[in-house]
Amino acid sequence: MLAFRMNQVPSLVQLKLLQLLGMELRPAEPAQVQITFPMRRTHPTATTIVPLGTQVIAETEGGGPPLVFEADRALTVIRPPLVAVVAHDGGSSWAPATEANTQASGFAPFGPSAPAGASLLLGFDATAPFPATELTLHAWVAGAGRSAAVTCGLPATASYPSATVHWSAWTGAEWSALTLLADETLAFTRTGSVVLRTPATLATTVVPPEPAALYWLRADLVTSSYERPPVLQAIRTNTMTLTQMETVRDEVLGGSTGRPDQVFRLSNVPVLAGSLQLEVDQGSGPEVWQPEIGRASCRERV
Repeated sequence: MLAFRMNQVPSLVQLKLLQLLGMELRPAEPAQVQITFPMRRTHPTATTIVPLGTQVIAETEGGGPPLVFEADRALTVIRPPLVAVVAHDGGSSWAPATEANTQASGFAPFGPSAPAGASLLLGFDATAPFPATELTLHAWVAGAGRSAAVTCGLPATASYPSATVHWSAWTGAEWSALTLLADETLAFTRTGSVVLRTPATLATTVVPPEPAALYWLRADLVTSSYERPPVLQAIRTNTMTLTQMETVRDEVLGGSTGRPDQVFRLSNVPVLAGSLQLEVDQGSGPEVWQPEIGRASCRERV
């Protein structure tokens, strides 16, 4: 009977009770999408840049206004495509995962038990030299989305990976270590990007069961404390995340009378939190406006 009566509590009352505990609903967030930018094999250079602010438009059903997605960082696109994926369980098993990666049907990058010593190998087309660049690999982890911080009034805490992954590349005589610039996946436990710096000395070799000589990158599992072995839905190159937004510059809000608590309304709303930059010109040129300590924030006042 107690459970029955608790289920009759209206949702608004539940929200008010949670607010008394310091818990608030998360505000609305813009949609995000991952887009792959493949490069033609006939492109004259081995790399190119998708610049910051690149916009992609998606049509909406019913003929409504199109949705604009914008890149909030740049991406280096490489010409050699990823053509082979091999999962090594640390023992004698070398499992081809190329088809599963192409079809995005899911595969275990470090085998079914993910022990220390397992590895994931990525083979790239060898018809042209592999460039020395910043290589971005975007991995989708099955059953895990992007991390979303839930604070409930508490300060944010750092996240630590449950395994150690060491990246290297075949340079002709040995596997040379690669510089890991970023790992949003936390050792393939959540969806995100891995950014590596590749050298100009990559050499081709044959890695069974793949018969062709390719350029190979390898992710070695040095330590493993996974609660459950990771499963990748797919891993892609030349892929970046775009956010449903559109940058608007040089919008004039109007003139000030000098009186306190004035309100100015933007023509383009809503505004992403932390993205608004307000400049004030008092006769000596524009200056970035900073809110006074103890007063409302810029986003609240404008």
